[in-house]
Amino acid sequence: GRVILITGSNSNGASSGNLLLSTADAGDSGVSGIIVMSTGTSGSGNTGAIYIGSGDASSGRAGAIYLTAGSGDSGTGGQVLIRGGTSSSTTTGTGGRVIISSGDGSKSTSGELVLRTHDAGTYGISGLIALSTGDASCGNSGAILIGSGLGASGRAGHVYLTAGTGDSGTGGELVIQAGTTTAKST
Repeated sequence: GRVILITGSNSNGASSGNLLLSTADAGDSGVSGIIVMSTGTSGSGNTGAIYIGSGDASSGRAGAIYLTAGSGDSGTGGQVLIRGGTSSSTTTGTGGRVIISSGDGSKSTSGELVLRTHDAGTYGISGLIALSTGDASCGNSGAILIGSGLGASGRAGHVYLTAGTGDSGTGGELVIQAGTTTAKST
């Protein structure tokens, strides 16, 4: 049977109740508990999906969704890992896709997609961004496509590749290098 958790509504037109899912704080020498959200396995067919989303809004914006890792005072901060599923099929199996897309504006501008690392602290360096496809054991590795979309009644968007500036030493390098091959020439 289904299990439904829903907060109460307000008959006077005010806000509905909050739903809080949390583990308790840990003691002085322990760690706080984990939260596992998962669907069950399937003997034959697809497993169930998990949907996380905010509701639609009328005369206002829809609610935001935050996926944030906690901070700590020792070691690195908590990780946020988003990963597609694997496939064990030997014929047509392909790993699951990971799609990150901004929202559309039905009659206006679509949302921005910003991929950046945070600014560094006083004595550190900012984190790097690695954009790479995986290795292939038999066949070609995947490609990386960077481009702007088509423009209708206007120009297409620009593509900028720029290195940063600094106040010591040389400016940042911009290196574009073609791949090498170990194949024997004919």
